[in-house]
Amino acid sequence: MGLGSFGLAYYGQKFQYKQIEKWIAKYVSEVPEEDWTGIDTVYVYDEAPAHDRQDVSGGYWPPGQVGNGAGIAVYLNQTLGYMFSFPGKSSLLMELRNRIFLITFGKLFVEHTLFHEVGHHKYGVQPDNEKDADNYANELFVKVHPFIHRYYRFVNGIYRFLYRDRRGHDDETRSKYRE
Repeated sequence: MGLGSFGLAYYGQKFQYKQIEKWIAKYVSEVPEEDWTGIDTVYVYDEAPAHDRQDVSGGYWPPGQVGNGAGIAVYLNQTLGYMFSFPGKSSLLMELRNRIFLITFGKLFVEHTLFHEVGHHKYGVQPDNEKDADNYANELFVKVHPFIHRYYRFVNGIYRFLYRDRRGHDDETRSKYRE
């Protein structure tokens, strides 16, 4: 199964951004074909399914566990949750801020999550392979973004400043699942 033949399954209503599907197709094309071979489907969820861990931004299923081939999941709320304002606090300025986040940071987070899960396809899903999957994602990210990765620390600082309240709220929520 090559890069051109994978399925994309989208489950949810919260993130109705058509460009996410285009981004994922683009990110898949950036993965070396030999690393992608065997992955059949990319599943995109608004939220991690209730039966899955809630403190991760993606998932990987080996061949035969979900379908014939391997599967990768991207959980958008866990990946992009910081961009959305707290319930009941909506404004034109917040919507603009959310859109800016999505096209600057958000799509990079989705891309890195996809690369990380491909790293699990290549190296395995055991806890001791987590560092290998991280290294794979980081190396591919640097290769794909030779300019952006140089300024990542600076940009990440801006991101952390702009979304500190939401990050604190989400980190608190995630910590409940780790206990």
